[in-house]
Order: sequence, then structure tokens, then C-alpha cells
Amino acid sequence: MNPLDLLPPALRALSESEHEPVLPWEEALAAVEVFERSRWAVYAWNPDAAPGGGEPVLRRAGEGWDAYVHRCAERARRGIYAAGGAAPCYRLQVAPPE
Repeated sequence: MNPLDLLPPALRALSESEHEPVLPWEEALAAVEVFERSRWAVYAWNPDAAPGGGEPVLRRAGEGWDAYVHRCAERARRGIYAAGGAAPCYRLQVAPPE
């Protein structure tokens, strides 16, 4: 499944990529919420449209999927919020639920 299919049409239309979420600051924060509610892990993000990403959040031994998804979302929210819209867009790297 394409992760963009989880996003509302208004957010999906703003993505700079057809294959993954690459969104402006506020919309990237909104997308993190959508992915968390959908049980998709936003395990990495980076503040530009370049491929790759920041250091990924690794799943801890024995960590349940829902706890991992929440921890990933918290880290993404903190990092993207702290970036304060300094970049034109933010690439979110996501993993589907187990």
C-alpha cells in the first residue's frame, strides 16, 4: 500500500512525491498524526526533499508495535516542530503495521 493513500486528499495533493510523504512543515506534522492513528511508524524524517533521512528510530527488543509507533511519532513531532519550518518540505519515512 502506498502510504499516501492514508492521507486526506488535501494533504496527499501537497506531497512533492507520488510514492512517499514529502510535505510542508504544518502538513508534515498533520501527516504524523494520521500515520500514528493508522498504526504506521514514522521511523525517520528529514527536513528536505532529498532521499535518505535522519537517524531511524529502531524498535527495541520486546517493544510492542503500538508502543513503537507512538515513540516514533513523538520523536518525529518533536524534531519537525523544532525545525520550525526552516526547510521547504519534510520527507517522512514510514513503515506499515505488523
